[in-house]
Amino acid sequence: MMNLVDSKVLGRLKLRPSQVRVTSIREDSFLHTAELCFATAIRLVPRRHRFGAAMLLARAALPLFRRTDAYLEQEVKKFDDPQEIALHFVLNAMTRNGALFDPSISVKGYEQFGQAYAAGKGVLVIGPHAALTLLMVRVFHDRGLDPVVVSPDPRMRIGGTALTARRSCPRVRALLCAPP
Repeated sequence: MMNLVDSKVLGRLKLRPSQVRVTSIREDSFLHTAELCFATAIRLVPRRHRFGAAMLLARAALPLFRRTDAYLEQEVKKFDDPQEIALHFVLNAMTRNGALFDPSISVKGYEQFGQAYAAGKGVLVIGPHAALTLLMVRVFHDRGLDPVVVSPDPRMRIGGTALTARRSCPRVRALLCAPP
């Protein structure tokens, strides 16, 4: 969903009313400033401890996040539990504002992926549109791989880094098959 402020910044866009949420510039400015202040403050924490600090902060800030429209949009999908949604918000704020971190992630089944990748034929990894799925891009990056992400966002960063993810943005029709 795009808010009205974003559509003004991006120029004339053809959007249906159901795609536009009207928010005040003041509200968007406040949230942006809050994210920036948080990211600036967390830089005081040594990088090796930032992910742990983010997890603690997400748990503590959960009651505040539950009051936001963004939280409700994530909650309705039923992919994530409340703590995962809150952590997603905190990590995204850190990534967008340059507060680098090194996540501690364990992946079940990575060995099967490694075997398929080693076969040299390419591997297609598909994840749900869930809050923390984007950390998979970071896992691949940390293991020396250069994944391609399907995303319309040309500025999408690899979580916790200043690097922009390599991406593909196919037209919607390219993802659909013609009827037989």
